[in-house]
Amino acid sequence: MNKKITLGAAIAVALMFVAISIPLTMLYARNEQNKLIADIPKRAKQFAVMEEVRQVAQDSYFGNIDLDAVNAETVRGYIAGLGDPHSRYLDAEEYSRYTKRLNGEMSDLGLVAVYEPDRGIVVAGVASGTPAANSGLQKGDIIQKVTADNRVILSALDVNEATSASFLSELSNLRNVASNVTSSQVVVTYKRDDVTKTVSVMIGHNLPSVFGELINETVGHIRITGFYKTTRSQLEEAIKSLQQQYAASFLIDLRGCSEGTVAYALDALDLFVGEGSMATVIYRNGESESFNTSATSLSMSNNIAVLINSTTEGAAELFAYDLNAYTNKKVRLVGMPTAGNNTMQKDFPLQQVNGAVLLTIGTLLPFGGNKKWADGGVKPDLKIGNPENQLQQAVGLLTDGQSPEGS
Repeated sequence: MNKKITLGAAIAVALMFVAISIPLTMLYARNEQNKLIADIPKRAKQFAVMEEVRQVAQDSYFGNIDLDAVNAETVRGYIAGLGDPHSRYLDAEEYSRYTKRLNGEMSDLGLVAVYEPDRGIVVAGVASGTPAANSGLQKGDIIQKVTADNRVILSALDVNEATSASFLSELSNLRNVASNVTSSQVVVTYKRDDVTKTVSVMIGHNLPSVFGELINETVGHIRITGFYKTTRSQLEEAIKSLQQQYAASFLIDLRGCSEGTVAYALDALDLFVGEGSMATVIYRNGESESFNTSATSLSMSNNIAVLINSTTEGAAELFAYDLNAYTNKKVRLVGMPTAGNNTMQKDFPLQQVNGAVLLTIGTLLPFGGNKKWADGGVKPDLKIGNPENQLQQAVGLLTDGQSPEGS
């Protein structure tokens, strides 16, 4: 039975809520003010340090001071001071390249290279019809040197594990290098079968992030170099093409894959799994956000293996872990532990200095919610150290069902 209250009672209730809300609002404001007051000495010291440096430079520096450059480097130093290897400042040119890569607009030579400890920088894939393919470069070639506009852009002499990351980063920066040099042509020196050759390669091809090939009668090898906006469509196309060539199993190669976003990685994962929550990001305020797949998976068996190593990082680690966990390890991971990055980054454009800052904004939980999933890197089901053995034994695992011995 419905009951009515008098106008006076309603006013009394409203006044009660107002009375309660006022002290709560004051309490919140006081807490926020206390936080701000506690932070004031630190902020004051930061500004005092910067003012002291500015004054010393203004009084004593011999040359002219470029304030735009100083501001940009100040931002870069501030972000570096956070101590997070995954947060960084991107100047206008770097940010432009970054956004183009995420959109799949990567104009370069048309090849992908990886570091192999016993060989050096090796061409891992060459897209057909690209400048690299037209120049004669092939998968397996070992890059010795790359020059552009008479400048040495890359040099693989005496390359080791410590310098390989920097080398591959420079190779990545060749994307859109034509805008930085007077020539749109680069010179690549490579070795094949102990024979060294030098070729000229024109820049200007949109490089795919997925390379697929049939490596025996039934196994399709798919290398993913990054999870970008176009990766899902390229991956779907590669799978269907290999299926038309009668591929019955697939080897997904994520070695050296470290770029891309969580959203694009799970967009690609959607081709393999059903509908559900595949990742959750926990923000610093404790709030969370789930990333879901939509059950648009392709018709394919679980006869899949995934190659991983220490250069598999970020979104690629999440992709590998989720595919393995979702299938209850029917999709096996082969290789070495991954980099162990279980965080999520987001870019924030900066108008005052152009460019942007890329900041870590949260911690990732994978499918199943394992909080320690990336501690020490995602662990392979079959730990194999040698890169050639990783590939060969993973293929044997898919074709024969035999468990390879680690090496």
